[in-house]
Amino acid sequence: MNRKIFFAISILAIIPIILYISNFWNIPISKCTSDWGAFGSYINISISAISVILIYITYNEQQCSNRIERFEQHFKSMIGTLSELVKLNEKHIENDFKKFDNHFKGVPYDTKDYDIENTQRVCTYYLSQIMNDNDNKYTNIFKYLTLTIECVRNEKLLDNEEKHGRILEISCILPESIRTLYFCWLIEQKNRQMLDYCYENNLFETDEPDINMISAITILVCANVHHKSRHVDNEEIDLDGDDHCNEIFADTYGRFQKEKQHT
Repeated sequence: MNRKIFFAISILAIIPIILYISNFWNIPISKCTSDWGAFGSYINISISAISVILIYITYNEQQCSNRIERFEQHFKSMIGTLSELVKLNEKHIENDFKKFDNHFKGVPYDTKDYDIENTQRVCTYYLSQIMNDNDNKYTNIFKYLTLTIECVRNEKLLDNEEKHGRILEISCILPESIRTLYFCWLIEQKNRQMLDYCYENNLFETDEPDINMISAITILVCANVHHKSRHVDNEEIDLDGDDHCNEIFADTYGRFQKEKQHT
């Protein structure tokens, strides 16, 4: 029971006794049963009020417990559906993610050279390479994942720590591939609020323990913090040359990819 409620009930129980004593403290204790009966009737008013309050509290707590149980059942059903959706498209997801991931593996640049806007642009660009208007498999998964997260986020009976645990559960169930593509989809949808919420609750954690390029991009977009991926000599790549100083991120990235393929 909440301490404040317990304190309030205690005060409610004590006040009638204090009032009775303050009015009759100088009167000797009666040996008459009728006086004790009157005293019992007087105290019974307070006891009845306390009983009603306790019944209400018990009922309210039971309702909360039932609601949490219904939420848990609903949440379990939703993550089960998510798992099935991902499993049905597992081959497509893994193949598409490999294409996406290969664009960032071994890239000879440092994410600190780019700002959030340019990084978001390239994530959106490469997501568009695997999604099209006629293919709803990703859109359905992403929308249902958003619905599941919103269900957790908006549940008033869960505190922040409990909500964080539910999002971690989703993160453990879904593979890194779909979570990373979902990250790019949220960027494309300009859903900054959901993007930040998922990042704060570790939905975009990668399988690799150390900071990799995907992690660095996620941190840059969500926290505006640059993580150095690896050292690059100026002789290896000319990042500041006059010929490329004004190009956008996607063009620079494309240039790096071509140079990578010819090496």
